[in-house]
Parts: sequence; C-alpha cells; structure tokens
Amino acid sequence: MGQEYRYSALRAEPGGWSFHAQRIGAENKIYGMTADSTFHLDAARGTIRRIEQEYTQDYGFKGKGSGSIELTGVETRGAAWLTAFAPAADRYFAASKAYERATEEASKAADKAESLLADAKAALESARAAIDHPVFREKLDRQISQHESMVKYYADSAKRRADVVGKPAAGWELQGLDGKTHALTEYLGKVVVLDFWYRGCGWCIKAMPQLNALAGQFEGRPVAVLGMNTDQNEADAKFVCDAMGLKYATLRAQGIPEKYGVQGFPTLIVIDPQGTVRDVHVGYSPTLQTDVAKTIEGLLPLK
Repeated sequence: MGQEYRYSALRAEPGGWSFHAQRIGAENKIYGMTADSTFHLDAARGTIRRIEQEYTQDYGFKGKGSGSIELTGVETRGAAWLTAFAPAADRYFAASKAYERATEEASKAADKAESLLADAKAALESARAAIDHPVFREKLDRQISQHESMVKYYADSAKRRADVVGKPAAGWELQGLDGKTHALTEYLGKVVVLDFWYRGCGWCIKAMPQLNALAGQFEGRPVAVLGMNTDQNEADAKFVCDAMGLKYATLRAQGIPEKYGVQGFPTLIVIDPQGTVRDVHVGYSPTLQTDVAKTIEGLLPLK
C-alpha cells in the first residue's frame, strides 16, 4: 500500500542476529515523520522473536512513541490440520474477495445498491455455513456483524456518485498556486482530472506519484490533471507541491468538494471534453494510474 522500507545488514547478537528497518517515502518529508524498527532473529527457531519500534512526527499529530512485538510461542501443525485448514482458507478468501467486489459495485450503482448489498451479505452467510474452521468462522462472523453498519455508507456513496456522474460538471473559477486564475470553461475540449487533496491526508500523498505519472503519460494530448487543494493554509499546499515535485497545476479549491459530492480524500473526478462528469475514483489504490488512464483513453477520440 505504497510503503517502502530500507533495511540494514544483519548484526550478530546472542542467540541470533538483528537488522534495522527504516520506513522511507514522501510522508517522511511531508509530515516530518520517522518510523524505525529493529528485528531480532532467533537462530535456533529460524523466526523473528522480537520487534522494537520507534516513531516521531512533527506535523498534524506531533509527538513520538515506541512499542514492541514479542513472539510468545510456536506451535507445529500436522498434515491432517493443514488438510482441513487449506480448503477453509480458500473458501474464506474467495468469499471475502467476492464481498469486496460486490460492495465496491454497490457504492457505484445507486439503482442496484440494495440488491447487491443483500447478495453480498448472503454470500458471507453461505460461506460461514460451509466453513467449520474456527479461525475463519470468527472472521466471517465479524464481517457479517459489521455489514449492517456499512450498508448506509455504501448506499450513500452510490447516491453521491449518481448525483454527479453523467451530469454537467459544476463550474468554478479558482486561483492557482502559480498565481493565475483558472476556470473550468478554459478546459472544454479536454479530458479533465480533478484531484481533491489536502496535506493532512496521507493517502492523498501516496497517490501523488501516480498522478504525476498520469500527467506525464498524457502530456501533449488533450488531457489536464489539476490538483484541487483544500488546505486553509496556502503554505501547506505549496510545501507539498514542491516536496512532491508535482508537474500539474494546483488550485485553491475550498468550497468546491461539496459541489462534486466529495467526502473522502483523495477523490478524483474525471470530466469529458464536453464538460460532463464521467467517473469518480475515491481513495488510494496501487493501480490508480492504470485505472484512471483506462477511463481517460475511453473519453479521448480514437487515434
């Protein structure tokens, strides 16, 4: 999920070895963040016996802390246990994946959301009845119990999407960090991607390298990627743009998310050359660039 780590060489210590891991990435600079871990390996068992963690942050949540994870026991399972475990695991993960797909579709289809969500719950209950392994039954019980609390969220997401997709994009005229005034009407004839973000949104920061790559991918074609920043402090927006080396224009967009039904960040709004909203992408995904590029290609004239 967009995390990278730098590992040190092994060091010998009584009973085994240790190595150091440092989380690296844009968040370190954006949030003044460090996250370091030391892993201690048990040579006799061939396992990690202890992990010591330390972190600091000086933007937003300011502070530091530490913690540890300790291996308290190892159990050996035989072939009979594995024979029972494997098919239960396969059934559980298949059911969970199907549920994820169904809820994602439900959040995008207001007219079918109710039936899709009902089918999704029924699929979990069917898997629960077919699995007798306690580990996976417990997990399915938890998912089923949480389902009802999430129904409104998925239904509301579908409604917000239906209120925007297929409709003329809400107009705006905004100041950019470049000091220029930008208006949506200036971009008619192009596919426009609006990226709604703010500095305190970690997933927004994780998505930015893909947005940068997307802008480069369509350079020279009738496509405009625009950052829609909602930070109250313009210095925060400028800091992020400079630190991330953003290649596309960023606009001061307070009050604009509401016009597009945006509640979660990041949210990408894709507008066709005629000014109609054609797609909405909510949240971070490791395939975000590929997914949005596919949408854009479908809106551009054939080469």
